[in-house]
Amino acid sequence: MVTRLNQRATTGIDRVDLAYARHFAAESPSIVCGTHYGLLAPHLLSPGVVSSLVGLFETVQLEREQSDRPEWQALLARLKNNDAASRPATTPPFSIPQRARLFAIQSAFRIRRDRRSFIPPGAIYLSVAQHAFEHSRFFRWLNRRPDVFPVFLVHDLIPLDYPEFFPAGYESRFRRRVDTILNHGRAIITTTSQVAERLREEYRRRGRPLVPIHIEPLASPLGASATPAAELSSERYFVAVSTIEPRKNYRLLINVWRELGRRTGAVPKLVIVGHRGWESEQIFRELDLAPDIKPHIIEIPSLSSSHLRSLIQSARALLMPSFAEGYGLPIVESLSLGTPVVCSDISVFHEVSQNKAMFLSPLNGKGWLAAIEQLSVVNSSLHRDLLAKSGRFVAPAWDNYFCKIEEFIADL
Repeated sequence: MVTRLNQRATTGIDRVDLAYARHFAAESPSIVCGTHYGLLAPHLLSPGVVSSLVGLFETVQLEREQSDRPEWQALLARLKNNDAASRPATTPPFSIPQRARLFAIQSAFRIRRDRRSFIPPGAIYLSVAQHAFEHSRFFRWLNRRPDVFPVFLVHDLIPLDYPEFFPAGYESRFRRRVDTILNHGRAIITTTSQVAERLREEYRRRGRPLVPIHIEPLASPLGASATPAAELSSERYFVAVSTIEPRKNYRLLINVWRELGRRTGAVPKLVIVGHRGWESEQIFRELDLAPDIKPHIIEIPSLSSSHLRSLIQSARALLMPSFAEGYGLPIVESLSLGTPVVCSDISVFHEVSQNKAMFLSPLNGKGWLAAIEQLSVVNSSLHRDLLAKSGRFVAPAWDNYFCKIEEFIADL
């Protein structure tokens, strides 16, 4: 959380980290301290300091929300106007004085330690972000404290199974992260049975004894459904939410919208909410320059939680044609808001969506084209059917989530 304070966007994983920190900060009598990496031992932060960090992170989120208002207004204008640029102009999230202030705060947190705090015998060390796990030196102190019980949250092992979807060298770094988890973890929390089974397979492959693995699906960090934004009520658009990278299969969506543009009639918009990632230069060039798709595809790097919630809630559907995922948080966010979902026909999406989505092969371009054409029609039978399915989705709740996590930890 300290590292992410000055980032332009709050990602889904950031919001999960914040939910954990907020929960345990509120339950301060049950925790001894928070931790920050140190070379020889972790720097310990009192519950009060952890609470102050949570409050600071939430304040920074509000500052980001205020800073993205120009982008939001540009996006609304773009949805109504085919002549605007494909990419709404972005504004810096923080002024130079704000960035200097955040840098000073980050530096202070990184060296801060509460010398009155200590790790008592038999403590549980709960780590929910795989930040810097490739640096095993930050975890050597656990070898000197065999009484401490390390528990790690693991989102997925995708870089081990699909290294071709990641930048060169990332597989090696991620493998070191997994080594840290398997070398030190005595219990694991994850989000789907698919990831849990993949973890068990990794333990068996390495000849290691299995540890307890608890499966608990994440709730939506965007919150509950609210009154739809009036300015979006008459717009006809689809939304895709994720970093633009090969695994997310944006090539399929670009090809679909290129074909839609060749046909007669009004073309619905596609709004892509996500930063530009890696190994997608051809897609970037098309988004920037291709005249046949520029009028119809809007790209915006990030939105605040409230604006993203409004955008998803009024969309015809969320589109998620990924080749591989560990969870698929945008699916939960969308179905929790009652928005239809069309996604890849992969096992994890069936589990996460509770089979309340429409499933298509990530290679079936014609199928995606046909589905999007049907969903574009007001009151189409397919749209009614998917709306009904999304209405039957049982949205995970954070209160219940942490009740189950606390039960798991108590059993340990």
